[in-house]
Amino acid sequence: MKELQRNCTTVEYNQRLMQEDPVAAENLRQLDALSVKEEMFEAAAPTQIRRVVIPTVFHIVLKDPSAVNDDQIRSQFIVLNECFNRSNSDCTAAKAGVFFPLAGNVRITFEMASLAPNGSATTGVTRTTTTTDEFSSNDDAVKFTASGGIDCWDTSRYLNIWVCNLESSTLGYALHPMRRYPDRDGVVINYKTFGTRGSATPPFNGGKTTVHEVGHWLNLLHVWGESDGCSFDDHVADTPRQDRANFGKPTFPHISCNNGPHGDMFCNFMDYVDDDVMVMFSKGQVRRMRTAIFHARSSFIRTP
Repeated sequence: MKELQRNCTTVEYNQRLMQEDPVAAENLRQLDALSVKEEMFEAAAPTQIRRVVIPTVFHIVLKDPSAVNDDQIRSQFIVLNECFNRSNSDCTAAKAGVFFPLAGNVRITFEMASLAPNGSATTGVTRTTTTTDEFSSNDDAVKFTASGGIDCWDTSRYLNIWVCNLESSTLGYALHPMRRYPDRDGVVINYKTFGTRGSATPPFNGGKTTVHEVGHWLNLLHVWGESDGCSFDDHVADTPRQDRANFGKPTFPHISCNNGPHGDMFCNFMDYVDDDVMVMFSKGQVRRMRTAIFHARSSFIRTP
């Protein structure tokens, strides 16, 4: 049985798509430029978004879809809403340490989809029995019925989360909001790191892998940037520049890239630490996500 370790293939996945599609790359470049500008000047528009409601559908695609039951799905749904509203009980001064004052509230409401695309009632869960042993981010097969997965629901109306068995040690991946590829927009999660019970496997049984990947879906980068080394960062001012990913349960402070005295913000959802260590988004990351909502995912904004 393969050993799980924190590994997200979002960077490689999105870079490949952007190499194939210059328009996608330009769209994301423009969004990144807006994100940096609006963080710098704290532009009013994204912060004035009143309500963001994201109907969510969970596509369970496994040889035995019953391996992820409704309780496990509900546990993940609860964690999503807690972490994106800074109401997760582990976001405390004890867990976040000196970074606790920087913890931000994204103010997003995730709702289990109640209506399917055809207007019929739904639980917000689909179950697909597949013959595929393991899926890969290289071909996105899990996102298409023709290749053993299931087609997405309208990605302008739903956050699609596919839950499956991913190859190697991959825990998940997501599509950045590049306003392209509507047939594959969403998040893919390894069923062994989904939710807080059932098939969720320690130390990745806190539902934080899905939080991490939805962060990518809202245009967050890993806290160390897209490559190792101190010349890269995540384009967010209040997350200290760090050399590379942190794993497991680091000891505070973990200094890199001359970021003392406090060092890396390894308690951040966008690092690679164990689930019980990652507890917060920063306020700068919140501004970046809400900029992505305002400019690229505005179909989820609700008027008061």
